[in-house]
Amino acid sequence: MPPRTAAAGGIRMSTLPPRLSEAMHTVAGDVAHDLGRKLLALQKTHRLSDEETRLLANLSGHVVELSVAVAITIDAGGASVVTYRHELLNLIPTPLRRLQRELWFLHTSGGLAIWASPLDDHKVMIQRTYDAPGKSRFACQFSPAIEPGDTVHFEYSCTGGCFLDELFWRQAIPRPTRHLTISVRHQQASLLRCSAIEEMPDGSEVVATDDILWDYEGADVTMTLTRDYLHPNQALTLRWEVERGPPPA
Repeated sequence: MPPRTAAAGGIRMSTLPPRLSEAMHTVAGDVAHDLGRKLLALQKTHRLSDEETRLLANLSGHVVELSVAVAITIDAGGASVVTYRHELLNLIPTPLRRLQRELWFLHTSGGLAIWASPLDDHKVMIQRTYDAPGKSRFACQFSPAIEPGDTVHFEYSCTGGCFLDELFWRQAIPRPTRHLTISVRHQQASLLRCSAIEEMPDGSEVVATDDILWDYEGADVTMTLTRDYLHPNQALTLRWEVERGPPPA
């Protein structure tokens, strides 16, 4: 039993918060204890606060995005390379073998080419499940599978999408996400205006334009937008308008 102390009115109060394994209410038995131990190790390697660690423990039963970084590079003609970098934490009680993803573009230069690159000891393979003009659904398959409480770090890239007239990127949030970063490099362009909207789970919207960091790097304009602690059914949309050609000196 945890130690107790006397409180006002003679009520006995616990001096300790719930154990990590107790917070993992959707996971039973030895798996909860194993996840608790792995979360403590993750807390040290990622320098998480006690509160962040308990928030993660309360997400037991979910696959959690510790970080998602979307990097979009657009050349002077509108052709793009889009790269996603993920760090996933498996808090479900079974090994994670695949992750469903999708990409879509208003304009393309043909079919979308998608390939994955592992960033740790897990191999990653792309399995295409649906293809249509401007859209692709696919699964990232992991070998070996991601055991409960373990993480995987990987990235995948896509070419074939074009940014021609409407310039925007909408990032849907399918799972709990600790950190999200969207960065854009539009080559040979001058920025005219930009805006950002965060969609909440209830459908309301929050203006996030003031959080956009932008600048010029040589002849390119760069924009970065970050958000923390996002929930499923949210989305983040970055829009911009440019004048094509080198920025003014």
